Amino acid sequence: MSKAKTSDKSKDKTTKVNVEDKEVVKAKEKGKTIRTIIIVVVVLIVVSSPLWICGGCATIMSFLPKTDEDTSDDEEKEDEVVNITFDEAFDESNSTEIVEVEGLLGIPTSVYCMSTCTIRLYDKDDTDRKSTYIRLVIDLNDGRNSMDQLPSMYQLSDLKVQDQDGNYVDISKPVTIKGKLIVEKDDEGDWEPRLNADRIWQE
Repeated sequence: MSKAKTSDKSKDKTTKVNVEDKEVVKAKEKGKTIRTIIIVVVVLIVVSSPLWICGGCATIMSFLPKTDEDTSDDEEKEDEVVNITFDEAFDESNSTEIVEVEGLLGIPTSVYCMSTCTIRLYDKDDTDRKSTYIRLVIDLNDGRNSMDQLPSMYQLSDLKVQDQDGNYVDISKPVTIKGKLIVEKDDEGDWEPRLNADRIWQE
């Protein structure tokens, strides 16, 4: 009888060991599965979100000081500005270019304004402001590089324009305007330039 009991006890121990081994194996397999899922998710995020990652890099880089190479790139962009004469502003080949052109500011008899106003830029030698002109689109009441609201009844002296430094320009003297030039044909078939003022300064 005692031998039988011993045998039963041995079987019980063996059964318990087998159960524990199975549980250990299951736990290990479960751990491997979880690790695999985590790796797959991480890989998917990295592969499918390059723009998000690059955006983060760009944000970080924006806080770093500019290097000499960055400065040279900015200078090259500045070199892309085309310095033209007043007459060249009427040349279709200069349309859509970023240009710098010099002239005298003027205003038509009627000015319609919303967030911008359309005034005029005359040749710097046209002191009477009676010849051809460039339509100049300029921001309204926006500080630097913009113009002040005109009164309901106005004359040329009421035109107040701030330069890139926030100073009011002398309307009687030429100014230089930097901006995008658009040259289109008017109703009569003549080329009509429109300049969107980006920067304004005066020598």
